[in-house]
Amino acid sequence: MLFVWCKVSFDEKRSHGSAVCETVYFFVEFVCVFPWKCVSLNNQNRGKIMDGILRKLPIGIQTFEKLREGDYLYVDKTALVWRIASTETPYFLSRPRRFGKSLLLSTFEAYFEGKKELFEGLAIADMEKEWKTYPVFHLDLNAEKYDSPQALVEILSRQLTQWELKYGKGEDEETLSGRFAGVIRRASEQADRGVVVLVDEYDKPLLQALDDGAYLRLKNVELSYTFKNNWLKKMGINSCRLYLNGDNLYMWTDMPDDREANYGTGSSDGAYPTVRRFNLGIDITL
Repeated sequence: MLFVWCKVSFDEKRSHGSAVCETVYFFVEFVCVFPWKCVSLNNQNRGKIMDGILRKLPIGIQTFEKLREGDYLYVDKTALVWRIASTETPYFLSRPRRFGKSLLLSTFEAYFEGKKELFEGLAIADMEKEWKTYPVFHLDLNAEKYDSPQALVEILSRQLTQWELKYGKGEDEETLSGRFAGVIRRASEQADRGVVVLVDEYDKPLLQALDDGAYLRLKNVELSYTFKNNWLKKMGINSCRLYLNGDNLYMWTDMPDDREANYGTGSSDGAYPTVRRFNLGIDITL
């Protein structure tokens, strides 16, 4: 006998009022009952089977603690978490959007905070023996719109203020970098061990601050008129051309100014504005 159960659900993501992504989840569960090992699908067994099949999917959940406490379906990758945390080898994790980067950082946060109860039944529960607690600084840069440099300064300052309320603040710490270094040092001294810094969506301020470098430039324009009158020939002149031209007359762009990078870096920092030139002249052919 073959028992087949399938579930199809749609999750439509919208951004700024327009549909940008539609994800289709398709799940099929096969339960095979063979004659030599018969399983009776009475109400009790059927309930156990359906409980496993109908386990909640963690759609939109990016917090490990919420996922575990809510008994959502979770693919156990905690062995890799333990391996990364237990070695001093640098790791570069390149993953596209919606691939669980925030959930991974949340998992690291729960692990370094020593929340052993959240990892019961997972691979890391048998691998980790000490479950030490570390000060964790989790900075999430996804909760702000970075339409100006001040927006980034404000969110960093607010987060530093929260940490300083817990670990203290030095009187001579004024800059963001100085305050961050100070709070890390004090947290390490108070815990008598290292600290953990987790930064989520670190590239969002960079992506929102980048200018659209597209532009359309009116590079060169020239107007001229050639005189070929008989009286010019009497003066020994075959032709006479009067001209007016201009360079870099106008540029259509969303960039803050009209500077072009001529040294191949793609940035206008340090470059002078492109010079606009006009030339008026006469060209005589004898």
